Amino acid sequence: MMNKKELIKDAVLYLIILFLVLWGGLLALGIGIDFDTYVNLSGGDGVLGGAIVKSIQDNGILGMYFNERFGAPGSGTLIDFPCIDIMMGSIIWVISLFASSTPRILYLFYLISFILDSVSLALLLRKLRIQRWITLVVCVAFSFVPYHFLRGMMHSSLLNYYSFVIALYLSLCVLGYFENEKKWKIVLLSMVLGFSYGYYYAFGLIMMAVAFIIRFCKMPKIKEAMSYIWIPITTLLFIALALSPQIVFHVINGKNGFAGGRLPIEQEIYGLKIFQLFLPPSYSRLYVIFPKLGTLYNAYVNSAPLVNENSSASLGFFALVGFLGLCFSFIYSFATKKADKSPEWELIDYLSLTTLVFVLTATIGGFGELFNTFVTAQIRCYNRCSIFIAGLSLVFLALMLNKIKIRIMAIRIVTAVVLVYISFMDTALFTPSSWQLTIAQTQECYETYFSNVEEALGENAMVYQLPYIDFPEAVGAYDYKHFVGYLFTDTIRWSYGGVKGRDYEAKDLLIGDGDSYEFIKKLQDSGFSAVYIDRAGYNDNGEKVLAFYNKLECTPIVSNDDMLYLYDIRGINVSQAQLQKGYSFISMWNDIYNMNLSEDEIGYVAKKLDEQNVEAYTLLWDGVEPYFVEYSDEEYVNFLYSAVLQRECADEEQDSWVNQLENGMDRKSVFDAFFNSDEFRLKNGYLNAG
Repeated sequence: MMNKKELIKDAVLYLIILFLVLWGGLLALGIGIDFDTYVNLSGGDGVLGGAIVKSIQDNGILGMYFNERFGAPGSGTLIDFPCIDIMMGSIIWVISLFASSTPRILYLFYLISFILDSVSLALLLRKLRIQRWITLVVCVAFSFVPYHFLRGMMHSSLLNYYSFVIALYLSLCVLGYFENEKKWKIVLLSMVLGFSYGYYYAFGLIMMAVAFIIRFCKMPKIKEAMSYIWIPITTLLFIALALSPQIVFHVINGKNGFAGGRLPIEQEIYGLKIFQLFLPPSYSRLYVIFPKLGTLYNAYVNSAPLVNENSSASLGFFALVGFLGLCFSFIYSFATKKADKSPEWELIDYLSLTTLVFVLTATIGGFGELFNTFVTAQIRCYNRCSIFIAGLSLVFLALMLNKIKIRIMAIRIVTAVVLVYISFMDTALFTPSSWQLTIAQTQECYETYFSNVEEALGENAMVYQLPYIDFPEAVGAYDYKHFVGYLFTDTIRWSYGGVKGRDYEAKDLLIGDGDSYEFIKKLQDSGFSAVYIDRAGYNDNGEKVLAFYNKLECTPIVSNDDMLYLYDIRGINVSQAQLQKGYSFISMWNDIYNMNLSEDEIGYVAKKLDEQNVEAYTLLWDGVEPYFVEYSDEEYVNFLYSAVLQRECADEEQDSWVNQLENGMDRKSVFDAFFNSDEFRLKNGYLNAG
C-alpha cells in the first residue's frame, strides 16, 4: 500500500497527463471549433459513425444492432454488421445522456479516448514501478502515436486502444508478475477486453498466448503451468458473450453470408509493412525540415503497391526507438542465453518476443494469412496491430529509461518537459479550426433542407433514396452518404441502411434506375411518400433521372446547393399505359427525337419491346435514323451506347462492334441488337436483376 503522500503524487501525475493529452486532442481538432458541426458529410466512415451514434441516441444501446428507420419498408438489422463494439457503444450511450448533439458526442468520445489510452497505461506503468516523470513522457507519447491522429474521428472504433494496456496487464498476470492480484480485477478487465473492438481482443489473445507459452515452458510441472490458463479462457468467454446477440440472431434468422464478408487474400491488401513503421506520418513537420525525406515519402506513397489504411502504421520517434531497442534486445538475449535473468529482463524478453510474433503475423503474406485461410478471414486489417507494436515499444522504452536515476527533482522536471515537447512536435497534429468552414456551410444547407422535407411529409413518412446503394461497404467515395437524411431528421423512415444479404425490401422495389412510372406505382403501393435523389451519387450528376422526375406533376423540394431533390409522389396518378415496362424510356426517346407519339402509342411501343417484336425496333429506328446518317461507324456505336444503354462504351466494345460493321453487319441489325441486349432489358425492367 502506498502512503497518502505517494497517492497524492500519483493523482497529480494523472491530472498532468489528462491535461496534456486533452490539450493535444484539442489541438488536433482545432482550437475554437464548433462542437455541433459534423466532421464529414460527404460520405465514408465518418458519416456512418455519425449514423450509429444517432441510432444509439434514438434507440439506446440496442441502436448498435437494430434501427427501424433504416431500410424502409423493412428495417436495418445492423446486428449482421456491428459497426462498433460494446465498450464503445456503452461509452457513446453514457455520453448521450449528457449531450444531445450527435457531432458533440463524437467529439467528446474522441477526446475521452486520449484520456483512456494514456491514463490506463500510466496506471500499469506505475504498477511496474516506473518513475513518474518517465510515466508522464511515455503515456503522452502513447496517446500521441500517429495512429491516433490518422485514424481520428473517421475510424472512431479504433481509438480505444487502451485494450492494449489491458491485454498487457492480463499477459503479465499469466506470466506471474502480479501473483497476489485479486481475481475480480482480472475478471473485470477480461470482460472489458472481451467487450472491446474485435481486432484488439484478437491481438490481446495473441499477447496472452505468447505469455502462456513462456510460462508453460518455464514451469517444471504441467499442472502448475495450466493453472494460469483460466485468464485467457475467461477472456474468450467474455468474447463469446459479446458475440452472443449476433450468434443467437443468426441461429434464429439464419446467417448472413454477404454483409461484412472477407477473403483470406485481403490480409495481403491490408497487411502491415515494416517500412511504414519507420516513415513519419503524412502530416509530420520533419518533411518541412528535411525536404528529401518528404520526397521519399511521396515517392513511396505514389509508387509502392498496396498503400492504403496501412499508411497509418507510423510509430513516431519514441516508439520507433523502443521498437529498434526491442529488436536489439531480442538478439542480445538469444546471443547471451543467460539462465538466471532478472524479472525486468524476463519482461523485456516477453516484450521483444511478442513484438516479433506481431510482425510475423501481421506483415503482408505472414502467419495472419495462414490463419485467415484455415480459420477465419474476418481479421483482415493486420496493419492495425501497429498500435500494439507501438505500445510494446514504449513500455520497453520506459523500462530502459527507468534505469536512469535522476535524484534532483528540477532536472527530472526539465527532462520530462523537454521529452514531452519533443513528443508534441514529433507526432501531435495541429489543425486550424478553419477546416470546419465548408462543412458548416453544408450542414446549414442540410439542416434547412431536411427540416423542410420533414415538415412537408409529416411524421413516419417513408422516403426512397436514389441512387440505390447497397449497405454496407459499397464501392466508392459515395458510400454511406445516404445516411445524411437520417442524421438531420427525427421521424422519417429511409430506404437506405437495410443490410445486404438480409434486408432486401427496398432493393426488391427497385426497377431499373428508379426512373419509371412502374417504379413510382410500386412505391405508392408499398406506402412510400416520396423519392429522394442525391445528384452526387450519379456519374452524370443525376441529369437522366431528374429528366424523368421533372416531368411528374409535382414540384420538388430542392436543397440550396441544388444537389438534393425530393419528389412527393403521393398525389401522382399513374395511368395503365405508363405502367408498361419500358414506358419511361420510350417517353424519353419520343421527347428527344420529336416522334410525336401519344401516351397510348408510347405504351404500345414499350409493350412490343417487351415482346422483343421487331416492329418496335423499326419504329424507333425510323425516328432516329436521320440523326446519325452521316456518322462514322465509331460515332454510330458511341451514339448507341449513349442513347440506348445510356453509358459510355469501352474501347474494346467499340472495336468489337466496328469490326462487325466493317465485316458486313448492317446498322439496323446493330441497332436491333442493342435493344435486344440483356443490359438494355435489365435496365428498363424487362428482365429481373439476379
